[in-house]
Amino acid sequence: LRARLRALSVSLAAAIEPAAIDPAPSPARARMEAALATVGGDQPEVVAIYVLVPDDGAGRMHFAADWDRRAGEQVAPGTAYDAAGVPLLMAAVRGPQVEREVVADAWGPTLSGYAPVVDAAGRPVAILGVDIAASTIAAREREAIRRAAALFGVAALLLVAIGAVVGR
Repeated sequence: LRARLRALSVSLAAAIEPAAIDPAPSPARARMEAALATVGGDQPEVVAIYVLVPDDGAGRMHFAADWDRRAGEQVAPGTAYDAAGVPLLMAAVRGPQVEREVVADAWGPTLSGYAPVVDAAGRPVAILGVDIAASTIAAREREAIRRAAALFGVAALLLVAIGAVVGR
């Protein structure tokens, strides 16, 4: 899951044109918003994809774009965001990052992947983030436990059967 988050955030960030970061309507901005909606709609476990622009080195940022699966949760471009409590988000200006643990913020607990959006000179101009809901992660963990328990049960039954055959 972490590898998918990293790949998704890196590929999306690479596809964003730096001109799309400007809040003014433009063809580049329309392409970026369409790409976020398309990728988000195609990935059922993704709950949000957003682009944040750093305002300073202290963790203050603002939204350049936001796609959110949850109705009414979209954030308007220009809305401030304090990323001081999310160190990996701030570190994403240096390269792709993926949270190791679920992080809770105003939108709920998520596992997030981040990647820098760079200009033609290779300078980071924004950070793209992709969020997966913690409930999705918990469901995957429960499914893995169920499968492991089923395999253990089958193995135990086979072991008992083989033991009974060998014992006779």
